[in-house]
Amino acid sequence: MNFRPLVFAAFGIAAGIFLFARITLGGFSALDLLFPALFCLFFVRRPKEAARSVGRAAVFLLLILTGSFCMSCYLSSYQSGVPTGDYEISGTVSSVSEGNGYSSVLLCDLSFDGVSSGGNLRLTLSGATAEVGDILRFRGEAVRLALPDGTDAGEWYELIGDIRYEARSSSAEIAGSSASPFLRLNAAVRDLLGRTMTGEEYGLALALLTGNSQSVDDGLLQAVREGGIAHIFAVSGLHIGILFSAVYLAGRPLGRWRVLPALAVSWFYCGLCAFTVSSVRALVMCASAALFRTFGKKYDFLESISFAAVCLLIVRPAQFFAVGFRLSFGACLGMALFSGQFSRALRRLPAFLRSYLSVSLAVQIFTFPILIQSFGYYSVWGMALNFFVIPALGVVFPAILACAALSLIFPAAASVLMLCPESVLALLVWMFSSVDLTYVIAGFSLGAGGTVWLIACVALSERFRMTPRGRAATACVFCALFAMCMVFENAVFAGCKISVYSEGESSAVLIRSPSGSTLVIDGDVTVRECEDLFRRNACGTLSAVIVLDEDIVDAVNTAAFLRAERIYLCEYAETGLRETELTIACTFTVDGVTYRYESAEKLMIVAEGSAVEVDFEGLPAMGADFFVDESCGGLILRLKDGIIR
Repeated sequence: MNFRPLVFAAFGIAAGIFLFARITLGGFSALDLLFPALFCLFFVRRPKEAARSVGRAAVFLLLILTGSFCMSCYLSSYQSGVPTGDYEISGTVSSVSEGNGYSSVLLCDLSFDGVSSGGNLRLTLSGATAEVGDILRFRGEAVRLALPDGTDAGEWYELIGDIRYEARSSSAEIAGSSASPFLRLNAAVRDLLGRTMTGEEYGLALALLTGNSQSVDDGLLQAVREGGIAHIFAVSGLHIGILFSAVYLAGRPLGRWRVLPALAVSWFYCGLCAFTVSSVRALVMCASAALFRTFGKKYDFLESISFAAVCLLIVRPAQFFAVGFRLSFGACLGMALFSGQFSRALRRLPAFLRSYLSVSLAVQIFTFPILIQSFGYYSVWGMALNFFVIPALGVVFPAILACAALSLIFPAAASVLMLCPESVLALLVWMFSSVDLTYVIAGFSLGAGGTVWLIACVALSERFRMTPRGRAATACVFCALFAMCMVFENAVFAGCKISVYSEGESSAVLIRSPSGSTLVIDGDVTVRECEDLFRRNACGTLSAVIVLDEDIVDAVNTAAFLRAERIYLCEYAETGLRETELTIACTFTVDGVTYRYESAEKLMIVAEGSAVEVDFEGLPAMGADFFVDESCGGLILRLKDGIIR
């Protein structure tokens, strides 16, 4: 492998961030050192170059310390600010999402009793509305959020977004408007689209232009995600690349200096989209490519990706744990490592088809484990849909952006200018609604197999020089390791395997035994949350749903749509669902596992001489108490993704 300093730096800093988080927040194991160790081995040379290899190992250690220092500073900054208490709070609205009778507002530029504070605050507004760019003022209790316990991306949402506080209010008042040009422009775009478009077209246009998909219809959004084209709603390399190229080509009379207006317009557009990771990464890469071309230097795609990663990780190290970061850089790494190999393998195909397939396959092979781990499924139709969507976006996106810009400049003509984009978006909505292309691969988790897959991708790429026999032997070893990880993670040979879901007041537990799966739910969990938990961890038929809540009606109505063979309750309740067959029992057995109601909100699960008590009562998240028979020899039970034996 040719030595690339920026690739070396990016992996070293990322390893430092990851290891520091694992050690500081819990969950560290010796296996966490495996990837850094393997990465160092790639740079070991012949014995006569031992001194150079030792030097590179020392530099890699220094980079790990640099990443650890950046993460330490970020955590210290996150923990700074005011403690939990009652304050006169003011802040600027940076985003708004609507719920069932309430609004979830994200506030920045915070002030507590007149004292400025860093970070963001998540405010739940009831009976009040707010727009992006408004300055809100209210009196209430600000609850300080704690550091996440572990390195699961779902638990890191607040830390990644620098959300340090949360509060509730029903009487927030608008005290003014923000002076930020980006927030003002974002609010103006939302207002323009709201005046000229209605329904699903408005949500689709807002998502395409700003990356904010909160106004997109849930059914349409789910169809787009499962169709494998959700990247059209994430302002990424595709959007920035289209915009940058359009301005760059239009500025041809400026000669080599046309790169400046292209960079300026792209940077301003990133600001409109709140400088998301994918947009900043794309901007840095476009800037690198354009500057190298402008000054006649050789452009290295892999080095450009790494430069963007180094910049982002130093400034916002917690982004390493964001799904968007991993997908964005994973897709680019896949293109850098595999597109050339696939292109040569498909050399007999027409040029346009060869180019599309080589890039798409390279992206999919590297993002596959990230998609499975983060969303629990992989889209089957993604590659086919993107063959049409990507070229169409190259026309639709700049057209909508140009019409929106002209409408802001000439408000009187807005209704006419936005008529064509609205018609195109209505056609897209009709197409997504008419054709079901949401077939996905699901029902399993990768676990450690995801790490094995990614290491195999890197090791088997053309960047590493190996003989054909060596490459074949390496592929066989990785295939065996991957198969072992998949069996260990998904197969249940004895006892039970438990997967837990908890979000706000919603809780659910999935129990998998060798014979089948059973779901325990409370009254707050939704059908979609239950289906997502089942799809991520199991396949086949759901044997039973057990209701564990005092509000039996809501829970049974949820259970009725899960298509389980049986629904169990501890007492009868009138549900209004005439065709739903309910089983009233205090003690029962499903798939070899015994369940016993302790109360309406407590359930004992017994398997192979061990028991777990699941308790939803009065807890913000799922809790459990372990009862272990001492005669078993001090058996250790783990609730999350553990095994009861």
